[in-house]
Amino acid sequence: MDSQSMQRWIHWWNGSALDRPVMQIYAPSKNPRTDVGHYAKRAQNPETQWSDIENMFALNMGYLDNTLFLAEAAHVVNPNWSVGNACFFGCEPQFANGTVWTKPLKPEKDGYPPVRFDENSKWLKFMLEFTAYGKKINDGRFYLVPHVGNSAADALSLIRSDAELMMDIIENPEWVKKSVGTIAEAIYYISDKLMEIIGAGNSAYASWFGCVADKPIATGDADISCMLSPKQFEDIFLEQLAEQMNRAPYSQYHLDGAGALAHLPALLNLPGLNAIQWVPGYGHTEIMQWVPVIKTIQEAKKAVLVYAQPGEIPALLDEITNPEGLCICVYCGSEKEAHELLAFVEGRYTARGQRSK
Repeated sequence: MDSQSMQRWIHWWNGSALDRPVMQIYAPSKNPRTDVGHYAKRAQNPETQWSDIENMFALNMGYLDNTLFLAEAAHVVNPNWSVGNACFFGCEPQFANGTVWTKPLKPEKDGYPPVRFDENSKWLKFMLEFTAYGKKINDGRFYLVPHVGNSAADALSLIRSDAELMMDIIENPEWVKKSVGTIAEAIYYISDKLMEIIGAGNSAYASWFGCVADKPIATGDADISCMLSPKQFEDIFLEQLAEQMNRAPYSQYHLDGAGALAHLPALLNLPGLNAIQWVPGYGHTEIMQWVPVIKTIQEAKKAVLVYAQPGEIPALLDEITNPEGLCICVYCGSEKEAHELLAFVEGRYTARGQRSK
């Protein structure tokens, strides 16, 4: 990544802007080398897709070779298992085409599943080996991310099941809070192990949603928060999330689903949180309806990452006139469309800067 793009990211993490919004622009390559599936080292099936390290990286390289990464877009690589952290507590991954999931653990005599971290888990060994292999073959074209699964709250929902956990939150919130703490400590341990492999003295780092920084990044999430009241979220989960946000120089929260917006005020009050990734969810992706949310995040002096269609950008920038802390991710249909979009954005802010002189 060039120095000017890195400066844009640094400004973004600090809620400001160098010259324009940060733009993550992706498009299929004009001259693709071959179909991505051609890169596969093994016969394609769910198991090789998700647990064959050499094959996983070969497919990633295929995507990299056949994709244009424009402006501040970056290619990030991690195992992409949202369920990874639950697997280190005894859950077994279930592989399917395009996804990995787990089944809850069976309760013990006290009616609750064991929440015990297995430091010798074969799946933890797999994640460490995946990262080490990526470190070995990285030629500087991608960023390795120390992320192997969703955060503590979501990991507990996999261990326990969503339905049972919702009852636990009502009937035994102390067990939930203690379990979240146990899982969080394991996640911190795993993150440190992954960072030892990736390297703590790098000149650049990335989060699993492609945001780049000059220093390490902590990421947090709690997708189950869509099912929680603000009081439940704040009483049981917020303290752990705040602790997680403070474990790195930069931090970012994955806010997923319209139902999670009830927790935005509490998140914006976290002093250690730099940025919000806003993912409105299926059926709610039209960007203009979320302009008030974007402005609320900006007004709190936090950065925000949003997703838009190329044709939405002019109207969005008409409404969001302040580029400070704004990152827009766009997937274009062609290289031509991608370059035209970037030229439009840069031309808009160049003209604005000239008018302000």
